[in-house]
Amino acid sequence: MAFALAAGAIMAVLVPLLVYLPTYLIAVVGLEPGRAGVWLLMLTVPTVALPAAGTALAKRLPAGVPVTGAVLLSGAGAALLAGMGPHSTPLALLAPFALVGAGAGLTNGILDGLAISSVARDRAGTAAGLFNTVRITSETVAIAAVGAVLAALTGGALSGNGATGAMHTVALALGGTAAVAAVCVTLLLRPRR
Repeated sequence: MAFALAAGAIMAVLVPLLVYLPTYLIAVVGLEPGRAGVWLLMLTVPTVALPAAGTALAKRLPAGVPVTGAVLLSGAGAALLAGMGPHSTPLALLAPFALVGAGAGLTNGILDGLAISSVARDRAGTAAGLFNTVRITSETVAIAAVGAVLAALTGGALSGNGATGAMHTVALALGGTAAVAAVCVTLLLRPRR
């Protein structure tokens, strides 16, 4: 359950940002669509570049350390997006984007394996089903929740003065959610007495 929660939390941070940041970068920051896509590489490249590093960490450390660390990295990156604004530069967004992407990337190759290996062999299918259900449901609910918050705070238009404040609210909420998830993962992974 802890690994499914971690995957859900990381994806609940990453996926809504992938959905709503392009519109913000185009409508508020004023980028051309292609340029916004290039900026978003700072967010997505770590998700494909770091799974091997996550696997290496998982072999050297107790499973909870890289998993909880990845949730915290994603949350910290999201919270740092509260500094984003109409005059943001790629350099200003590098750290938040890279942290969110790193959190996802470090766990991309290990979480499903950890979830399945944490149960008896005859329950591997159940574990895989639960893991994927939590992950996909978290993504879907997060996209809907973030969209609802953005629509409520901006009157349905992710542009103009209200869009930056709305994105700051979302960034802090995603960061806070990840912090709570990290605490829960840590508690769930504590050895039973």
